[in-house]
Amino acid sequence: MATWKKVLLQDQNISVTNITTDGTVSASGLSDITGSLTSTNHPSVELIVLDSGELKTITADFNSGAFSAATDGPLTTEQVQDIVGAMFSSNTETRISATYEDGDGTIDLVVDDMTADTQLTTEAVQDIVGAMFSSNTETRIAATYDDTNGNINLVVDDMTANTPPLTTEEVQDIVGAMFSSNTETRISATYEDGDGTIDLVVDDMTADTQLTTEAVQDIVGAMFSSNTETRIAATYDDADGTIDLVVDDMTATGTDVDVTVANLITRMGQINGTQTLNIGDAGDDTTVVVRGNLTVNGTTTTLDAATLVVEDKNIRLGDPTSAYGTDALAVAGATGGGLHIVSDASSSEGDYASILWNNTQLTGWELLDANSVAETAGTKHPIAIMDFTTATPGGSDSGAGVGSFWFETDAKDLYIRVD
Repeated sequence: MATWKKVLLQDQNISVTNITTDGTVSASGLSDITGSLTSTNHPSVELIVLDSGELKTITADFNSGAFSAATDGPLTTEQVQDIVGAMFSSNTETRISATYEDGDGTIDLVVDDMTADTQLTTEAVQDIVGAMFSSNTETRIAATYDDTNGNINLVVDDMTANTPPLTTEEVQDIVGAMFSSNTETRISATYEDGDGTIDLVVDDMTADTQLTTEAVQDIVGAMFSSNTETRIAATYDDADGTIDLVVDDMTATGTDVDVTVANLITRMGQINGTQTLNIGDAGDDTTVVVRGNLTVNGTTTTLDAATLVVEDKNIRLGDPTSAYGTDALAVAGATGGGLHIVSDASSSEGDYASILWNNTQLTGWELLDANSVAETAGTKHPIAIMDFTTATPGGSDSGAGVGSFWFETDAKDLYIRVD
């Protein structure tokens, strides 16, 4: 028989009467607005209530019939003053000072004199600006600060002075050096310092630099050596300078070059357990489309992909077969089916965290921690459910497992199943 306990919600008030000055309360003074608190559903409860402006903690033990209340009164004026006064200790004050007077409970405030003259003098400003022209960089001008009269004296260089130009020899040497260590193709350039000239010699453009026919044939023929050839053979004949090509016979049947549907079906059906069939190249970027139904027969199906995308909205696990004569046998046979998360690459299936179907659980589903896939090992957590109804739960309501919830929608009451 199922047992349900009522959960006291936050908005369900507790009314308390007959609180005496010594903090005791009678059993008739404690009641629940939705029903009596009894030793069956609330054997012990602690409440905090407000009585005549004072907080009181009430502990009720229904098994012993004892009730008691402890008073936590409000703060006094002195306590409030001390708390606020402490807020003006070790604080930051700018152009004002604040002092708490504990004797009369006041905060004394003194604002700084805002009429005081805090401006810099003319001399101070001049010295600051004058220092900006000390140790500075000056090009074609000299700047000097005169502290006696506060002036900045400026002297610009004479721009009319004649700076002598480069000589012809200097220009020739500069240009001549530009043809030293330079790159020259089909021409040579030499600087003659003696007469200041640049001598240029162009290569002979009439010389025959073309490849011979034999040389071209050998180059092309070598391109067909050590190359890759599929269904064709290419051979360079150096004697007559030709490339001989032989294509495989595409009409042959029963050979690996026969790509008819019948031959492919036969060949693929001959793959045994020691062989692997690969579709696509090693880049793993080939798209394979199966047009029709796909049936995989075997013990394990492995998907080596970063993301699995399934368009169908239903995934059916433990599909019943002829081995299950009844639905009950099919449900029992599905026990242990679900999802396993590999929590350790080196672990076995018995070490995975899982969401599994368990026919022995009242709710059917349970969460298993890592190292607990086996029914006799680890920690299993049955998944609880919540029912919504206008009725209250009874002892015969056993559809949900222990820890499940029942919410009565009319009275807004919440119950939890304890056994």
